[in-house]
Amino acid sequence: MLGRDRAVHAASGAVAVDTESAYLAAQVPAGQTVALRAISDTPDAGLLSPGIIWRGISALKALRSAAPAIDQWYAATGDRVVLLANRPAAVRVLAEQADVVLVAGKTRSPDAARLAEIAENNGRPAHLVEDPASVDLRWLSGAGTVGIAVAATASSDVGRQLAGCLAGLGRTTVREIA
Repeated sequence: MLGRDRAVHAASGAVAVDTESAYLAAQVPAGQTVALRAISDTPDAGLLSPGIIWRGISALKALRSAAPAIDQWYAATGDRVVLLANRPAAVRVLAEQADVVLVAGKTRSPDAARLAEIAENNGRPAHLVEDPASVDLRWLSGAGTVGIAVAATASSDVGRQLAGCLAGLGRTTVREIA
C-alpha cells in the first residue's frame, strides 16, 4: 500500500493493514484457513524505504520460527467425534471408543488421576487438563475420536468448553456417554 491510502491508514493509528488474507480465506471452506503475517513495512518505513531488505529478512525469520507451531496446529485439525463422560463407568466406555482421552479436573486431584488411570488401563493415552489452554495440540494429532472425562474437581462447564475449542479445529459431533 502506497501514497494516500497508506497515509490514511497511518493517521487512523493502524500499524498494519492486511490486504490479501480475506480474499484468500474466501477461496476455501470456512474454518480451514490460518493467516500468519510478519510485518516488514511500517507507517514510518514503507516498502520503498532504505532497510526494507533487512526488515524483510527479519520478517522471514519470524515466520520460519512459527512453522513448528503451525505444523502442530495443522496436524491437530480435522473432523472428529467428541465423547463426554463424567462417571467412572462411563469413562470405561469412552476409553474403549476414543483415540485419546482428555481428563478435565485439577491436576493434583485423586478423582482426575483415577479417571486417567481408567482410560490408560483401556489402552488409551490420557492427559490431565484443567482448562482448554492446557491442551497440547500434539495430543490431538490423528485423533478422530476424542474422549473428555470430566472429574468431580472440574468446573461444571469445562467439558463443553473443551468440546467447543475442539470445534475450532474442524467439524465435531459431540455425544454424551451416560
